[in-house]
Amino acid sequence: MRQSGAVLMALLMLISLLAGSSLLAQTVQQARLYQQHKTRSALAAAQQALLSYAVDLSPGSCTGNCPRPGDLPCPDLDDDGIAELSCGNAAGSQQSRRLGRLPWRTLGLDDLRDGSGERLWYAVSNRYKNSTRAFPLNADTAGTITLYQQHGYRLHDANNAQGLVAVILAPGAALQRMDGLQQQRDSLHSNDPSHYLDSNSHDDNAGFVDGSSDGFVLAELSSHFNDALAVITQPQIQQRMQQRVGMEVSRALLDYFCGVGNSDHVASTCLGPGGVRYLPDAAAFNDSSCTGTGSLAAGLCLAVTDQGRIAAHGLSPAWDSSSLLRGSTVNNWFQQNGWRNQVYYARAPACGASSPDCTGSGGLLNLSNASRLPQHNKMAVVIAAGPALLNQSRASMLSLNAYLEGENALPDQHFERRRLSASDFNDLATSLP
Repeated sequence: MRQSGAVLMALLMLISLLAGSSLLAQTVQQARLYQQHKTRSALAAAQQALLSYAVDLSPGSCTGNCPRPGDLPCPDLDDDGIAELSCGNAAGSQQSRRLGRLPWRTLGLDDLRDGSGERLWYAVSNRYKNSTRAFPLNADTAGTITLYQQHGYRLHDANNAQGLVAVILAPGAALQRMDGLQQQRDSLHSNDPSHYLDSNSHDDNAGFVDGSSDGFVLAELSSHFNDALAVITQPQIQQRMQQRVGMEVSRALLDYFCGVGNSDHVASTCLGPGGVRYLPDAAAFNDSSCTGTGSLAAGLCLAVTDQGRIAAHGLSPAWDSSSLLRGSTVNNWFQQNGWRNQVYYARAPACGASSPDCTGSGGLLNLSNASRLPQHNKMAVVIAAGPALLNQSRASMLSLNAYLEGENALPDQHFERRRLSASDFNDLATSLP
């Protein structure tokens, strides 16, 4: 009987031990999942804040180096949460200035931390940094950051005009790197990326060189690697840039129609009497004098038709001196960054100079939404082209098919706003109203 009791007691102890072990494993797993969730949430918040920052346009009183759609802040190099005033040019030791901490204060974020309690790191492409700016920055501007996957395949290649725009990194807990360095997270090493970021046999996240094959690596977790990454690609940021450019061009056209200061940009209507009450003509899309990023002198890029590029001259009245659509580069991100090349403008036949308040013949324009349902009441349609697709070459800049797709590439009175999912269509249209 005593022997049976001892066996029973041993059995109970074993069951208790197994239950405790299982509970401990569950607790460890839950802690690990919580850390991963916190890391993913921090990376996602940083990514969205950067994308929002890129289209938070405030030109102010700039004269020749204006804030523009696509601008991203420089990294924080002294761990105060504030972006540095400049992160250099494309060459030399300045390259290291484009990798640092995420400037969370500049982005208006809380003090973001990953699952291990560490602040995030951040690298920005030379072409997208806001100081010193590289020109032009528009729909055809590729990122300059290379990214490898675990076994060395280049997911994004800066050497092939397919680089990333930005990378955000969660460093995870300190470890011993593959090169033998034991990471130390103290004040002496707080701004040294090698004490936070890891490497594998294909690349070193602490050794980023902009515009080269030395980029970042997205690898599996191991005893020598625990970085987690989020990225900003050219298509991700370009769609927001297209939206902002289309909105700003539409506002400028409405100001022309209503008179500056007399426009309700939200409702796309005039606030009262005033203005010319008609829309300007466009320049021919194949007018080579409209292309480029320099100032357009009088007599160039003339208004002669109802569809094409935004005309710089030949309008009566002329563009207001503060309008972003004029041909000057002074105080004008639109011209400085070559957006006149990328934007298609169509004026409804009924809205020309001979017909105030769109009362002329020929009717208004049609614009389909993502479900291909048309709206037939558009005074104007503005289309911001996306990056060149595989079958598009923009070497000459004068072919409509090199910029627009679908019905937008067939000049008539019907246009497409966007498509939800299409590899052969990346136009983005806005309109009045």
